[in-house]
Amino acid sequence: MADAAISVAQAVVLFFYGPPPGFDAGNATLFFPYRPARLARCYGTLAFAVLGDAASLADCGEHFGHSLTAREVRYLMEREWALTADDVLWRRSKLGLRLSTGQAARLAAWMEGQCRTT
Repeated sequence: MADAAISVAQAVVLFFYGPPPGFDAGNATLFFPYRPARLARCYGTLAFAVLGDAASLADCGEHFGHSLTAREVRYLMEREWALTADDVLWRRSKLGLRLSTGQAARLAAWMEGQCRTT
């Protein structure tokens, strides 16, 4: 599997169960610019529901910083009733400690746009 990209689902499975015998992670690259292990830690097996049918980072929509994508935010809005950026950054996670003021503002603007279209 050298020089191959690992899908999100494969990365989550690797986090939960470890690599299969003979897996060479040395040259494998994740298509995410972050470790998908955060999703596994935060959501457990629901990480698959968060990711849905995502096959690439582009499928996850806008990247707000520190592994938070539009797909995860949409999941939080639909399944956990997150209404504001503060809901996402402080109540559903502690990503508010990691995101910059600009990133948080971009998230808030995106969420407001989503609320207006629904």
